[in-house]
Amino acid sequence: METRDRIIHAAITLFNQKGTKAVTTNHIAAAAGISPGNLYYHFRNKEAIIREIFSRIVEFTEAGSSYGSGFRVKPSIEHMEAVFMRVFTLHWEYRFLYREFNALLNRDKELRAAIIKDQKRRLTEVRDSIRAFINAGIFRDMDEAEIEFLKTSLWIIGTYWHSFLESGGKKITISRVEDGIDMMRTLLRPYMHETVGERNETECAKG
Repeated sequence: METRDRIIHAAITLFNQKGTKAVTTNHIAAAAGISPGNLYYHFRNKEAIIREIFSRIVEFTEAGSSYGSGFRVKPSIEHMEAVFMRVFTLHWEYRFLYREFNALLNRDKELRAAIIKDQKRRLTEVRDSIRAFINAGIFRDMDEAEIEFLKTSLWIIGTYWHSFLESGGKKITISRVEDGIDMMRTLLRPYMHETVGERNETECAKG
């Protein structure tokens, strides 16, 4: 593994375990098995490491694992479930970012700009995905207000699920991923055509 990747891997592990505030560049260097000077050769400070981690998340979603790009193939219930699983699993792997979302936004203007830019792009993808599911006959017809409400609700659940759990005193574990997906299913059920919704409930019960 390249040194830069070792630094990123060590940082993600430590951030997930302890939070970004409790972790220093010295901690990251030690976990990566390098000197602090070597770390500073690759990253100027901790904020630069966090920005690099976020850029890798963006790169991953651009490659086809986001809500929208995942729905560019023919829409289906099975594919929707797979996309939700990828999204929540991604958020688990980088849970420190979503757990500290608002705090990180306020601490780093450069990161804030990158997150806002990505969010606008992703929200457009979610909206386009909803329309694709309407056109495919999976979702019922909706007016623009309903589409906007559903788009925003899906985004809030996906982005703030871990924060919600922690604020209620619940421990974040990988098993909570399925709870988040259940929230998505429940939210979407009233927007599905009746026959599609009934078939999906039956398949979920069998699973």
